Amino acid sequence: GTPVDKDGVVPYGTRLKVTATPSEGYALTSLTVDGAPLSGVSLNSGSFVIKGDVSLNAVFEKAAYTVTVGTSQGGKLTVKNGQTALLPGTHRLAYGTELELTNEATAGYVFQSYQVEPGSSLSGDKVTVTENVTVNALFTVNKYKVTVTAPDASDGTLTVNGNKATTGETEYDYGTVLE
Repeated sequence: GTPVDKDGVVPYGTRLKVTATPSEGYALTSLTVDGAPLSGVSLNSGSFVIKGDVSLNAVFEKAAYTVTVGTSQGGKLTVKNGQTALLPGTHRLAYGTELELTNEATAGYVFQSYQVEPGSSLSGDKVTVTENVTVNALFTVNKYKVTVTAPDASDGTLTVNGNKATTGETEYDYGTVLE
């Protein structure tokens, strides 16, 4: 293309290619020539033919991304944007927003880890929004050992959940009913 000279002058009839490149964390919201949208804008660039003096304007805004907060079995995940707790579902938040994560396991469960995609967004218990992100917490059920001492076969039998018990240890999940 033809470069613009030091005074900002381009010869009449020249096709001028324009590219608007947002800084990190920003998005192009409009690219206009004399207040009208530049036609044929694709990937933040377009072109037009010079037919007189023009005013070119690019408008950038902070980029917004989707944050998806999941629900967790076995506990409660709290995701806070400042003092505001985000409910499970999707939210639109500005680039650079820092979220704080907390968790609370319900009875019989233990917190295992935060599951954040992409993982690079997570640092300790904080998530920084720099792209679309999904946040969950993983809780695992507690397991408990039951030690059985089976009676001598001549004395009788012991059954646990319908099965003949044998001497030894068996692990059961929290809440398992033994009959």
